[in-house]
This record gives sequence, structure tokens and C-alpha cells, in this order.
Amino acid sequence: MCADPMLPGTVEGALREYRDLLGEHGITWGEPEIAYVKLFARRRMLPAELKDRFWRKVLERLIAMHPGEPLDRLSPHLSAPDYDEALRDTLRGDLPAHAAALRLTPEGPVLEGGPWVVLEGGHGLEPIPFLVDNRWEAPATITVDGTVHEISGRGAWLTEITLAGEITLDGRPLDLAPLRTTAPRSSLTLRAGSPCRWSVTLPSGQGWFPRGLPYRHDFHGRPYFHGDDLTLDVPALPLTVTAARGMEYGEARAELTPSPGVDHTVRLTPHRLYDAAARGWFGGDLHVHLNWAGDHVAAPREAAAAQHGEDLHVLNLLAGNVSGPRVYDREALTAWAGRDLPWSDATHVARMGAEYRNDLLGHAYAFGFTGVPALFHTGFDGDDDWPPNATGLAALREMGALLGYSHPFGAELRDDDGPGVLFGPLARVCAARRSSPTPRSAWSTASTCSPTPTSPPPPSSTGGCSARATGWPSPPAPTR
Repeated sequence: MCADPMLPGTVEGALREYRDLLGEHGITWGEPEIAYVKLFARRRMLPAELKDRFWRKVLERLIAMHPGEPLDRLSPHLSAPDYDEALRDTLRGDLPAHAAALRLTPEGPVLEGGPWVVLEGGHGLEPIPFLVDNRWEAPATITVDGTVHEISGRGAWLTEITLAGEITLDGRPLDLAPLRTTAPRSSLTLRAGSPCRWSVTLPSGQGWFPRGLPYRHDFHGRPYFHGDDLTLDVPALPLTVTAARGMEYGEARAELTPSPGVDHTVRLTPHRLYDAAARGWFGGDLHVHLNWAGDHVAAPREAAAAQHGEDLHVLNLLAGNVSGPRVYDREALTAWAGRDLPWSDATHVARMGAEYRNDLLGHAYAFGFTGVPALFHTGFDGDDDWPPNATGLAALREMGALLGYSHPFGAELRDDDGPGVLFGPLARVCAARRSSPTPRSAWSTASTCSPTPTSPPPPSSTGGCSARATGWPSPPAPTR
């Protein structure tokens, strides 16, 4: 009998393995570094509104590396440019509020960013994205906490630092004191009466988290965590505390300046805007990954906290691959196939699902099926694009799965937009892929990836092309 119903032995073993991969390889977990995997490490420092500009910088570098090559033949090389240099050029000297930089200027090294507040005793600071911008013609050697990296002349390097760490430039230590300031310690206990999504921030945007919870940031860069009756250390400085709970609720807010050495209780309850379930409508997210590389290994308990903290009626956690053969969270799918996950209750249903993926044609999610699929993906890391997506999806249907597109497009669209806007200038076309023993006549697609050299949008997370294959499911209608 398992002592922890949320952590069967096989799942616990998989999480240990994922932590080893993170420790050995960093944010990619050792996955083949195709374009969207290379983007992982840069996303935390790349503002969402600058993604188009970033991919233009990557494309400019790619064209320079392959002069005269047609655009539709460049997609296999999209990961070849230096993404750190592209990020540096995208930012144009600006920095997100949560990041720091070291500029190697003709006048000498210059630190930018912050200052960040550190509690007396050193606790409370999350890792900081750190961009080294070498404006010298000569290379430079940077050492961060024992990791040595040589940056070419006019090059760049993105890494992470902690302000308690050690950095040297060409063997000389850098003083990080300008990046930090110290504040006396206080603490907050947060109570809402039900799980919520909390944010605790300084006016600078720096966030504070309970010990043991991951440092998470939303689409807009705001730090957050889920739960109720939580205690965390904070500085005795002006703070803003917010509590929210999914789309059906508003946001409750409090501002306070805690006293040093005192625990303050903050009670906030988001007000309900509407009750969709009372009118027969239920909200769900059917495309969620528990573990899919990244800077954190997530346990099932964290998914439970997020679902209840957002009051999400239905949650579908997907087992799936990234860019190689490994299927993450397969062990969790095997342990709970066809059953509600342990934190499900009368108003919240969670299941393990699967993602069926092809490197060329994109991917679909599967929800509510029984059993474990024999096939999760094709076409990755040198594998053949075979069998067709229709075959894999038919097998999922036979197990009772509800199927749907997983964000097939990555750009905003108008009714009169053509294929070039959908797929960008570097469409994932069959002609650009390696030869395969599988006859291409076996494929039937309903759309063509037509590249255009103007106004390139960023590739979607499916690799920039999600053409519909024969047998591909239509998007599901809203559940009522």
C-alpha cells in the first residue's frame, strides 16, 4: 500500500530521474535542442510582446549563415543561430525588471539591474536571469559559481545567478553589492478560506514565496503561488498582496508595511463574479503538462494545488514527449489510467491524459480514455513520420478518448489572413526533411505551409506548422 496516494512509487522514481536530468543538463533536461527547446532558457527574459522581434533576429542570423538559400529550406537549421546573441539584440539594451546584466563596455564592466531586496540572513531571493553582453572585440571568460564560460568578441551569454554567489571576469572577482540591498525580516500568514492564487510583491515587482514552493511567474511576469493558510518570510517594507481564483472570481488586494520580527495575518477572499456551473457550464484545461523539461520538476501535489487554487472544474495532465523519444509522466498515466486523480472531488475532476505528437504536423490532446497508448509520437529525433497521425488518433478513440487540437497556431489571425501568417516564413515542409522509406503519398494534408519573407511571426510551439492530416479530429465543441 502506498503511504502517499498522490505519489505512487513509480511516479516518485520518475520524478527523481527528472531531477537528475535537470541537474545534469539544465532547463532542457537533455532533450535534442531544436528551436523551441532552445527557446526554453530565453523565455524567462524575453517579454511576450518582443517574441516577434526575437524570431526576426534569429531569422536574420540564419539567412546570414545560409546566403542565397530559399527560406523554405532553412527550417531544419532554425536552431543553429546563437539565441543568446539574438536575445541581446532583441532587448536593445533594455532589461526586464526581474533580470540583471553585465555589459563589457570599452570603459570597463558595468552591472545593470536591481537592486534586489535580501532578508537579513540571506533568505528570500530567487535566481536572477543574468545576461552577459560582451561589447569587446576580444573574447572574455566568465565564471559563475564555478561554471566557466568563454564569450566570443561581440557575443552574449544568458545564465542565472544568485546574489550570494561568486562571479569572476577573466579571473577577477566582480562585486555584486550594487545589485542587492538588505531589509529586516517579517512574515505573513495568508488566509482566504479556500485555495487561491496569491502574489506578494514589492513596488519593484520582486516577489516573495513560501519556503518549499516553486518560483512561478505568470504570462505578464507577476510572481504567484497557490494554496491557503500559508506562511512566508517577507521584508519589513511596503508590500502588495493579491488573491485571485480563476476566471469566475475577481481579485482581492491589500497593501501593508509589516513590522520587523512580527507575523501578520492577511485575510483576503476574492469575490465571485459568476457561477458557470450553476448555469450548466464547466471550465476545463485539457492541455496541461506536469513535467515537460523546464526549470522545475513538478509533483502531482502541485497540480492539485493549482487546480483547486484556480477552481478549475476539469484538468487533463498530459503524458508526452518534448523533442526526443522520452515520454514524460508516462508513469503517472500508467498508475492512474482511466481513473480520477486523488485530489478530484464533487466539483473538480482531474485525469491523466496523453499528447499525440508529430514533429511536422503538430499535436493533439487525448482526454478521458482507458488504458495506456502504445504510440505517443512520430517524426522526432530522426524517427520516421510513420504511421500517419490518423492511425495513432484512431487508437486513442478506441480507448474512449476525447481528442482536440493543441494550440495549432501561434499567431493572432484575421479572417482574411493567408497561410503565410499562419505558418510563418520557415514552414515545416516535407521537402525540407530527410528522406524516409515511407512514401510521402501516404500523407494527405488539408493545408500547405506557404512561406512568406515578410513580417514573420514567431513559430508556434508545434514548430511553426500544424497542418491537418486525414483523420485529424475537429476541435471539440464546448461541453455543456
